[in-house]
Amino acid sequence: MGVFHDRLLEELELRGFSNNTKTAYVYGVREFINFHQKSPDKLGLSDIKGYQYFLIKTKKMNPKSVNQQTAAITFFYRNVLNRAWPAKTIPRIKCQLRIPVMLTLDEIQKVLNTASNIKHKALLMTMYSSGLRVSEVLNLKHFDIDSKRMVINIKNGKGGKDRQAILSPYLLDCLREY
Repeated sequence: MGVFHDRLLEELELRGFSNNTKTAYVYGVREFINFHQKSPDKLGLSDIKGYQYFLIKTKKMNPKSVNQQTAAITFFYRNVLNRAWPAKTIPRIKCQLRIPVMLTLDEIQKVLNTASNIKHKALLMTMYSSGLRVSEVLNLKHFDIDSKRMVINIKNGKGGKDRQAILSPYLLDCLREY
């Protein structure tokens, strides 16, 4: 990928993409280029569609993963090579929406009871009761817990966004014990 790699990383940095997105986009573009064994400036729209077809039919890749790779390739061509196609010309794969599996109260209690100490129990309870991601829980500070308003302030969450989550009385008790 050579010179294109550095230019891609620079564009991703300038736009403030997360490290995970940067890694995924670099991987996606590298795989696309390796698949075709040509310089990316010699590839076009039909090559992108052919690669999508390969990912779906041969690699049997999940539609969300195909869409992520497509987004990486599209970003690369639009922002690094300054070659933009109309949005509708590169198809996005339709994804099935699945209803998440909800745990019963007994199952939740069993999970919480597996915690070997109060710290682990507090982590699990915070993720479950407030819907926080693991990284968000790990980055919490004591002053992010607002017990007067019964909210948790999440700073710099996914996408660099701040948000608030509900703080349950049970969680507050557990956090105070911890």
